[in-house]
Amino acid sequence: MKELKNKEVIIGLIVLILLCVIALCLIARREFPTKNNIKDNALASVEEIPIAENQGNSVAGLNEGLTEEKGAVGAEQNISGAALDKEAAMTDEGLTKKESSLGISTKISGEYHSEPVMTEYTGDDLWQLEELYTYWDEYKLDAVDDLIHLPRVRTITNELSGTNYFYYYGSKNADGLPNGKGLAVYADNAYYCGEWKNGKRSGKGMWLQIYPDKTATLNGVTGVTEHSYNGSWQNDYPNGEGQEHISYDFEKMKGEYIITNVIGGFKDGYYDGELYIMTIEGENNTTEWEAVAKKGVYSYCDERINTSGKRTVWDRMRHLENQDNHRWMSEKENTNFGIYGLKKKN
Repeated sequence: MKELKNKEVIIGLIVLILLCVIALCLIARREFPTKNNIKDNALASVEEIPIAENQGNSVAGLNEGLTEEKGAVGAEQNISGAALDKEAAMTDEGLTKKESSLGISTKISGEYHSEPVMTEYTGDDLWQLEELYTYWDEYKLDAVDDLIHLPRVRTITNELSGTNYFYYYGSKNADGLPNGKGLAVYADNAYYCGEWKNGKRSGKGMWLQIYPDKTATLNGVTGVTEHSYNGSWQNDYPNGEGQEHISYDFEKMKGEYIITNVIGGFKDGYYDGELYIMTIEGENNTTEWEAVAKKGVYSYCDERINTSGKRTVWDRMRHLENQDNHRWMSEKENTNFGIYGLKKKN
């Protein structure tokens, strides 16, 4: 009997122990769920959360949005950089256009003429312009030459350096434009005195440019000290009958067929019509030629073509024994002849 009770106690203890083990497993399962349970619980949680329309793609959308935003930022940075470069370029261009509208931009250099813009002279030397105009109007060219070489007069032209402005002294029309007779002072020691029509050089007048500091090179000829045109003008360019004259420093003078005078017809600054041409070799050795041109292209004197493919363009007026009486030029070279700095760009 006693042994039976002992067995029941042992069985009871075993059952109790088993129950405790089962209870501990259940507690452990609850406190430390497995991966599957995590997944199941997560799915259950998602199903229990009300989802707004299109919210199911919110994570992907967020990632995509971040990617797009990142790309957009990069693109924006690239665009910004490009925009800055473009803006800088536009700013430069805008300044150039603005400067150009004011006549500040660098004028067309070399053989062609860029029509200048008048600006008001606000300095204290207006009397010098009046003085210069008076001598020029009276055709006292020696006095004019002396004046424009003076430092006090050159100060006025130096103020215009690098611009396409000109100062003006003389009569004007109702709109304040040069009209009648007057004097213009340009940059780089250039001047015009004569007749005007509605802001343009038109009628009779003389243009003159000097090179007092350093001799110039015109049309490939070095040693130029002075360059002028005196004659007819129309619409701001030499048009009609006139004379071009070029002076040289003979010690520095160098070039082929160095022209000192061209007398005849002009069209928009180009040689046009019958021409008398004088060339110089040294201080006293001059040669006279005659030629015919049409808008800067010489007519050929005859049908001859030499072995170099050149043709005759000038006829020597004073024939010398044992010398060729023509100047020869290739057809490729025969173009755009006219007054350096006063030709209209085609």
